[in-house]
Amino acid sequence: MVLPKPLISSLREIPTHLLAAVYASALPFASHDPHLCVQNVYDKPSENQIWHIALEDISREIQAPRLSVLQAGLLYLQKARRGSEAAADTPFKWSFMAFLVGLATSLGLHLDCRDWLIPPWEKRLRRRLWWLVYTEEKWRCLLLGRPSLIGPEQWDVSELDDEDFVTEDDLAALVPEQPAWWPPTHVEQCTHFRYLSRLAQTADDIYRAFYTLRASRRLATDFASSLKAAKPLREQLRNWYSSLPPPLQMRNKSEKAPTAGVTMDATAALHFAYLSLEVLLYRALLRPLGPPSKKDAHAANPPGSGGGVAPTVETTRQVDRKPIDGGSADDMLAARVATRTAAHNCAKLVVSFTAGLDSLDFGAFWYSWSRIGFPLVTSFVALLVVQAPTPDLRADAMSIANSWRDTLRVQSKSFDQMRLGLLRLDVMYWIGFDELFSM
Repeated sequence: MVLPKPLISSLREIPTHLLAAVYASALPFASHDPHLCVQNVYDKPSENQIWHIALEDISREIQAPRLSVLQAGLLYLQKARRGSEAAADTPFKWSFMAFLVGLATSLGLHLDCRDWLIPPWEKRLRRRLWWLVYTEEKWRCLLLGRPSLIGPEQWDVSELDDEDFVTEDDLAALVPEQPAWWPPTHVEQCTHFRYLSRLAQTADDIYRAFYTLRASRRLATDFASSLKAAKPLREQLRNWYSSLPPPLQMRNKSEKAPTAGVTMDATAALHFAYLSLEVLLYRALLRPLGPPSKKDAHAANPPGSGGGVAPTVETTRQVDRKPIDGGSADDMLAARVATRTAAHNCAKLVVSFTAGLDSLDFGAFWYSWSRIGFPLVTSFVALLVVQAPTPDLRADAMSIANSWRDTLRVQSKSFDQMRLGLLRLDVMYWIGFDELFSM
């Protein structure tokens, strides 16, 4: 397909670093274009070379930064990691993230600009860019265990709304008859990102409550305080999930209309981000429980999801239904049992979700930090095995681990981002859980 001439001519006004970053980001999806899918078979551009052009030009522009430099840098953060499965990310990516945060604050993006005397398009762009920087930083510092670069008291940009995604020239107006592969409207795209940015705020709350250095030390052996800290965070997650509009809700594949196969489903990455926060919350609650105890073994019952039915988000909420009033021994024991049960159901939900992903999900855009979520689930499943206080719970945890490994082995053939999670799980099986964790 040939785009209209006005759009082609406007490309000359785009800086080299941004244009190269856009091209490199789009190259993995070129097979969905009716023209490029044939042309690239015989003459495929080098993705690495295009990224190299973008990064070199970014380096030249950092002395006098512009918004376009930040745009290109944010795209570079999404560069797929190729050829290495042994590490979550390169040290350069976090250093580059710190550079982008510094660049954003130097440009004043952390300040709400709605009352500024600047063009409306620039206000919208600045607000979108800030929330992109914020979202990237929050997910990366939580998943990689890095110190946060953006403090909650150091910015005042309000949440995004529909007005922030209005464009001066609507692309759909330039292409009145969109083919089936044409991307969704900007309204759908902005809804997806708005919910991701809201989820990033909850990710930051979870990080500050459980995963900063001081918080992890303070709560490492304090189950009652951990449970108290988790309750408002679980409420945030519940409210976020229940507020999802129908196009973004988690559905069974059988519920999709027969015509749904013509477009890729980008909501899978959003739901996996949500499930990653569920996993992180339960991992924090399991941390103070420590090794199996005789009291736990006495009270524990093997968790079930009800007659072989796949667990749902609702089955992970037993903890919310068991309030702790005064911290009595019986209450605490009941809470420990409920926490283990909910954690097992949470793991089963993630396994079920991952097993249900298909080519439409894999072919859509995933964030580069989504890759870290799969080894996160692997470590969570291993924790369930290690902390199981009874043979029945140990068997249930091993069943989850076996299902997770089988799922990753099948799905990773279609989706490279799962390979790190599979590698780490394979190592655990190779060495042996008992020997690896001195059980």
